[in-house]
Amino acid sequence: IAHPFARGWRTRRCRQLRFAPCHTSDVATALYTFYVRPWDSGVVASIEIPDGSRYMVIQNYDSWSEPYDVKLFSRIPGEEWRSSYLAHESGSWRDASLNYDACSKRLTVTNSGVGCSAIDRAKTPVIGMPDHPPFSFRDS
Repeated sequence: IAHPFARGWRTRRCRQLRFAPCHTSDVATALYTFYVRPWDSGVVASIEIPDGSRYMVIQNYDSWSEPYDVKLFSRIPGEEWRSSYLAHESGSWRDASLNYDACSKRLTVTNSGVGCSAIDRAKTPVIGMPDHPPFSFRDS
């Protein structure tokens, strides 16, 4: 290696750095960040049904090793919020939705088009333990 002050050293060195290949760890970090999206904590789906009951799916980023905890929060008018577990160590639920069928009184939670939980409101309108949601209900 030439001395840093030698003529032409800087030009050769910059040319070498400009086309340096990516390291495997850089690619892995980029893919992980794209899949997990650590900035996506919050309400990913919410619904208020005609009787005033509210439901919301909340994902909360935890860490690189256990990315998201995903919970379903439910509340009937005049009562406190309750939460139930949907997933942990999960990627971002960017395509989550809540669908209510008034005929069957069934609420379905889907993620990327796949049903992952259902509540039979004819049996119980809310499920889970009393819990305070970390984010506010998002009006549709």
